[in-house]
Amino acid sequence: MSREHAVHEMGGLHHHEDQEMEKFYQQIQKTWPVIELDTRKFDLLIQLLNDPTRIFKRLQFRRGRLTSDHTNVVARLSEALESRSSQLEELDLESFKTNDGGAHALSNFVKTTSSLCKLRLNDCKIDGTGAFLIGESLHTNTCIQKLHLDNNSIGDDGAIILARGLETNQHLETLSLNKNNIGFQGAAAFANFLQVNSTLSSLGLPFNNIQDKGAVAIAKALSMNCSSKL
Repeated sequence: MSREHAVHEMGGLHHHEDQEMEKFYQQIQKTWPVIELDTRKFDLLIQLLNDPTRIFKRLQFRRGRLTSDHTNVVARLSEALESRSSQLEELDLESFKTNDGGAHALSNFVKTTSSLCKLRLNDCKIDGTGAFLIGESLHTNTCIQKLHLDNNSIGDDGAIILARGLETNQHLETLSLNKNNIGFQGAAAFANFLQVNSTLSSLGLPFNNIQDKGAVAIAKALSMNCSSKL
């Protein structure tokens, strides 16, 4: 093969990759359907996020046929978002199983973002450690208004830490914690938080085990807080 022919083929390959990336970028901009990631699309996504000329307002993905270790996807995606001047307003990573490294990277992104309004991490296997890291990031975050953590494994310890992280947060309006193995102790922690909070307007705790006394503690806290929106 001549050098000129090889250069021509290489140029054609780059042109095809550019077209593929542009097509995927346009697909991301649409609100429906939700994109199912595979290994190739995830690689394209990271390349797009590393391009400062690309603007993203909303990222919503499902795991799809992603064959690589998807526990690292949250970490790589969070690191890419943290490294750019993000205008992202909504991030939905439902069903991406994360680990402590992913939770740590996500926490760092939440600490630094000034645009993210809605974060959805349902069914991501977030445990007490993940809840601690997210709660820590909420101490300083001033933009997230809706946080969905349904169907994880936060438990009482995670709920207590998360509630403490929210004590100084005056921006979160919706917190959804359905199916998280939260019991009375977790409910009591949220009751303490709700005594002083004036911004939260929706707290979801269905399919936990807060018991009657947990519900009573939350109701009592709300009755003591005249500025509560709940």
